[in-house]
Amino acid sequence: MKNILTYDLAGQYRPDAQVLYTVSHFGRVIVQDFVKNTQITYEVTEPGIYQVKTYAEENGETVVSTYAYRYFAPENCYFFEHPQDIQAFTQKVRAASAQSAITAFQGKIKNQLFDFVFFPARSKNLFVLCPSAITPGKSPVPHFYRWAWAAQGLFPGNVLVVSDPTFHLDPRLGKGWFFGTREEDATLYFSKVLEIFCKTLQIDDRNLCFWGSSTGGFIAMQLARYFPGSTAVAVNAQTDISRYEDNALFYQLEFPGLAAEEINRNFASRLNLVADSKNFSGNTLFMVQNLQDSHHYREHFLPFYSAVSGRPVQELPEGIHRVTDSGLTAWVYSHPDGHMAETPEMAKCILKLLGVK
Repeated sequence: MKNILTYDLAGQYRPDAQVLYTVSHFGRVIVQDFVKNTQITYEVTEPGIYQVKTYAEENGETVVSTYAYRYFAPENCYFFEHPQDIQAFTQKVRAASAQSAITAFQGKIKNQLFDFVFFPARSKNLFVLCPSAITPGKSPVPHFYRWAWAAQGLFPGNVLVVSDPTFHLDPRLGKGWFFGTREEDATLYFSKVLEIFCKTLQIDDRNLCFWGSSTGGFIAMQLARYFPGSTAVAVNAQTDISRYEDNALFYQLEFPGLAAEEINRNFASRLNLVADSKNFSGNTLFMVQNLQDSHHYREHFLPFYSAVSGRPVQELPEGIHRVTDSGLTAWVYSHPDGHMAETPEMAKCILKLLGVK
C-alpha cells in the first residue's frame, strides 16, 4: 500500500513561522516534526484514519490547527458471499482481537460496499457505532462517527465503527439511513456480516449494543431488530423517514418515478420504525430526546413512544421514563442546541444507566 497524505499550510501562519506538526493514525501520534514550507507530506503504509495537527506561535500564543481526518481503505475487499473470503475475514478478525490491533475492513454483499473499523478490547461487549448524516462534497466517504471516542476507550468493550454504504451510491446524498437500494437492503446484508463477526469472537446478542444519533439512531434500532436481546441507543433519532423534514432528495434518488405514498407503503418495514414497534419486544431500547429539538420530539419520538406504550402520549417531561412491559427507556432532556448529538459526558451517563461495565 502506498498513498500520500498531504496537508497545505498556505495562509495559516506567517511564511517564516516554525511549525510543529504531528501525524496520527487512529489517534496515536506516529510522526512529530517541524516544517517551514507550505505543505506537509506523509507516505501512508497501512490503512486507517489519519489526522494532522499543527502548532505555531502567533503573537505570543500557540495556534493549533487540526486537519479533518482522511481515511485510507484496505486493499483487500472481502466478498461475504464467498466461503473462502468469509474464512479469511474470520482469521483477520481473530488476529486483530488477539493482537489488540485496530483494524480497518472493507467487504461487499452483492452491490453493497461496507467499510468498518474494529477497535478490539478484552471484553465480551461489542458496540456498533452507526453513521449519521454527512455534508455532501465536504465530508469524507467512507465516514466514521465517534471513531475518536472508540480510540480513547470511552466504550467499555470491542467497538465497530461503521460507515453508511448508501453514501457510495450518489455523491449528492447526505443522509442514507443504511438503506442501500430498492432491491438490496443494506441493513439486512450488514446484519449477516455482524453475525459472522459476533460468532467469530463469541459475542452474545445480549452483549451487543448499537449506538447512534439522528440517522444513526434510526440505523441502530433497525440493526438491533436482527439480534434479539441486543440493545439500541438512539439519540434525537428519526423513527419514520416519511415524516422527516428533509427526505426529498433521498426519495428522489432512491425511488425515481414512485409517488411518496407508494414508497411509504411498499417500503414501510425499511422506513418506518413506528409501524414495527412491536418487533422490538426482545430488545432493550434507550432513546435520548431533547425537548428543544421540536421536529424529532413531535414527529418521531412521541409517535414511537406512544406506539410502544399502547396509548397516545402528547407530552413527556424531562427525566427518565420506562415503559412497563417493554424494553424501552427514554431520557428526555432540554438543551438550546436543538437537534444535537450526545456529548461524551452524556455518553458516559447513558452507559451508567444501562449498567454496562
